[in-house]
Amino acid sequence: MSRRWYAAIVEEISLERKIKVSMQPGGKPVDAIEVPIQESTERWTELRLEDGAVIRVKPMIVSVVRIENQWDRENNPVYAVRAGKM
Repeated sequence: MSRRWYAAIVEEISLERKIKVSMQPGGKPVDAIEVPIQESTERWTELRLEDGAVIRVKPMIVSVVRIENQWDRENNPVYAVRAGKM
């Protein structure tokens, strides 16, 4: 293994930030890895209600984590998103 390749692996590993997250309120914390967001396009969602009211919300994604050792039915990794609203 060349030194350049080794340096790239070490840099990639050191960027992972392991944390504990609860998948539901009061749930047992599970291991997760924070995945940095490279790009985000957050649009407004407009809800028109039966009573004529219009509500506009815009999610603000705060962080994304990949849950370790958990996959969905199609064998994709499970992610959790922390979001606020505007």
